[in-house]
Amino acid sequence: MPHNEIALEPSKKRRPLKVVLSGYEDLPEDQRPAFEFKRLSFRKFRDVASIYDGLAANKSAGEALTKIAGALKPNLLSWSNVVNIDTGDAEPFNPEKLEDVVDMGEGKELLKALMTGGVTEEARKN
Repeated sequence: MPHNEIALEPSKKRRPLKVVLSGYEDLPEDQRPAFEFKRLSFRKFRDVASIYDGLAANKSAGEALTKIAGALKPNLLSWSNVVNIDTGDAEPFNPEKLEDVVDMGEGKELLKALMTGGVTEEARKN
């Protein structure tokens, strides 16, 4: 194999990216809402980054939120300790329900974490 190629053995697959939402520090660690995402290829990262960069240019908040959800859902693998905001009931994993379990700020936090490999502003402070 040429020196500039990288190959991962099947047993060395990349681990999912786990993102724990900030704002839940008062809960025990095993009860905090957490989301697992696929690791992004360079190509997918570029697509997600263009959505993030274009958020300010959206003409409406609804349009921006639709784009955030559209970037997150296909990359979402699982979640834990997540409840439906409207009902307060535990929400089983279903990517199509993402907009029922996070608010606008949390959606933006998840998008940013997906782009930065999970390193959130909160983690940078510590």
